[in-house]
Amino acid sequence: MTKKKLQKLVEELSSLLTARAKAITRKMQESNHDGHGVALRLMAFHPAAWKKINWEEDYKEVPFEPDIRLKIERKGITFQRERSSSGTPVLK
Repeated sequence: MTKKKLQKLVEELSSLLTARAKAITRKMQESNHDGHGVALRLMAFHPAAWKKINWEEDYKEVPFEPDIRLKIERKGITFQRERSSSGTPVLK
């Protein structure tokens, strides 16, 4: 693989993963799921700010901006996986 093709792959994967992270973050906020632990940090380190907010409403408006950046360190041989008759993966 040429450096140019490798760079294009990195850019495409970074863009795809960033889009997925944004979609997941949006869904987390819509369902009020704080998987990033923002509320715990606010309660622990900024109790005055925590007391002033309405978490149920305000969390949905917190601006998150995921940005996934890839770096391919190595490239090498990949294996085609086939399945045996029992369904077990077989490397060839």
